[in-house]
Amino acid sequence: MRLSRTLAVLAMLIVPAAAGCGVIGFDISQDIPSSMIIGTQMETVAVVDAPPTPLMIDVDAEAEKQGGLASSAWLKELTFTVTSPTKGTFYFVSAVAITIDAPSAKLPEIKIAQLEPVPNLQTISVTPIPGVELLPYARAGAQIHAKAVGFFPKEDTTYVGKVVIHVKI
Repeated sequence: MRLSRTLAVLAMLIVPAAAGCGVIGFDISQDIPSSMIIGTQMETVAVVDAPPTPLMIDVDAEAEKQGGLASSAWLKELTFTVTSPTKGTFYFVSAVAITIDAPSAKLPEIKIAQLEPVPNLQTISVTPIPGVELLPYARAGAQIHAKAVGFFPKEDTTYVGKVVIHVKI
């Protein structure tokens, strides 16, 4: 009986201490708005730099909702889905690189994800670069940049995306 009470007291002490040591983690997601690539019947090689998308995730506010302060954040998942044409795929893309920067805070542009070759699927998952710390970027009003290599699709193609950030508190 005394041992179980001692364990219960230890658990009550350890859980709050662990919360401040990066043990508790949670995910935050942001949708990436719809973009269109104009199609052409000519097979034209393309290197497309998409306009920057602001990272609108307030990591610190989300960490507060979870009862702590953010100690780190990194990219967990990044997907893109063709929404038009129906059943369209990314057949026209051969490589994708995703970077992030925060010019106002003088944080350099760094690569956070890449995919090469790109599979001929309707939804692709761009592989995160392991260990890239995003917290200073998220706090500084970061922008996400996408660069794709391939050729222009034969018909207008619209896609959306989703970014998931994992946060530790």
